[in-house]
Amino acid sequence: MGRPREISDREILEQARVAFLEAGPTLSAAAIARKLGISEGTLFNRFSTKEQLLRRALGVPEPRWVELLVDDEPDLREHMVRVAENLLMFFQEAMPAMNLLRAAGLRPHQSDVGTEEPPPKRLHRELSKWLERQQMRGRLANRSPAVSAQALIGSLHAHAMMQHIWGQAMVEL
Repeated sequence: MGRPREISDREILEQARVAFLEAGPTLSAAAIARKLGISEGTLFNRFSTKEQLLRRALGVPEPRWVELLVDDEPDLREHMVRVAENLLMFFQEAMPAMNLLRAAGLRPHQSDVGTEEPPPKRLHRELSKWLERQQMRGRLANRSPAVSAQALIGSLHAHAMMQHIWGQAMVEL
C-alpha cells in the first residue's frame, strides 16, 4: 500500500493559483513544488504537464451567482443587487486568472468549462431567462431581457477589468 497523500490536489491548485497570480505564467513547476514542500516529481504525478497545472489552477471559477437566480425572493430590488454583487465577485476572481492564461498563450478548452457552450454565452442566457421570468410575473418592466442582461454583465465586467488593470474602478460601488 502506498503512502497517503499529504497534500490534496485542491490544496495544490489553490497554492499554485496564488503563486501564478503573484509571479505570472512563466513561474516554474519546480518553484511551485518548493513552495508546496513537495517534489517536482510529485507535482507531475498529479498534473502531467505544467500547462495542465496552469489550466486547472487558473481555470474558469464556478459562477455561483447563477444559483441566486430564483423566482421567489420577496424584495426583487434587493435580490437584484445581491445577484449583481455576486456577479462582480465572479468577474473579480476570473479576470486575473483569464488574463494570465491569455498571457501564457492559452485559451480555455471546452474540457475546462465542462460544456459545449462557452461560459459567457451560457451565463448571459441564464440571466436573460431569469429577467424574462420576472417580467412575465409583472415584477419588471417589459424590456428586452437579452439587452438588459448584456448591460448588467457588460458594466460589471468593465468595472472588474478597470480594477484589475488600473487598480481602481471608474466608480465605487
